[in-house]
Amino acid sequence: MSIFGRDPSIVKLAGNLMPGMVQSIDGGDRKFLWKKQKGTGSSGAAIIFEGADIADGIKIVVFAPTLAMQNACKEWRKYIAPVKIGGKPPTFAVENVLLEFNEIGRLSIAQIAQPKVSKDLNTIFEWTFVEYQPPAPAKTGPADPASKSKAGATAKPGDPEVATLQAQAAAAKAEMTKAMAKS
Repeated sequence: MSIFGRDPSIVKLAGNLMPGMVQSIDGGDRKFLWKKQKGTGSSGAAIIFEGADIADGIKIVVFAPTLAMQNACKEWRKYIAPVKIGGKPPTFAVENVLLEFNEIGRLSIAQIAQPKVSKDLNTIFEWTFVEYQPPAPAKTGPADPASKSKAGATAKPGDPEVATLQAQAAAAKAEMTKAMAKS
């Protein structure tokens, strides 16, 4: 048993138990992305949170000591990657206490290694998965304060840009008045 209260060697994809005896699960790290921004003038540097990256390179190593387990792994391969080269493999809900720790809920196969034979002549299978996150529409929010855009900036009286905009607006209004008078 583990500190999580459940057996960490049990892996289920879409409710189906992974065959063989799970020896290790590596690579389910959650990486948080930060952007460093240099300061200008007297202001200091800043760091901006950009989100969390998907977990990739999740390698599950399975030990299959019996012929029945080896055949089950062979069938499992067809289950997790039934498409031909160039097609998109399916995604599966995953149940495993170690992967749940980093909130990894869906996987898709990334690589299937050639089975290996250990020194004691048992077969070892390695499956490498990637966390699947469906595409989501981009969220809109307030403008980045570091952006060079002046959208939303407050105009100050006497600004040359404000005077230019006011002159352009007055000229446009005069032209519209003339056009309306002619019609």
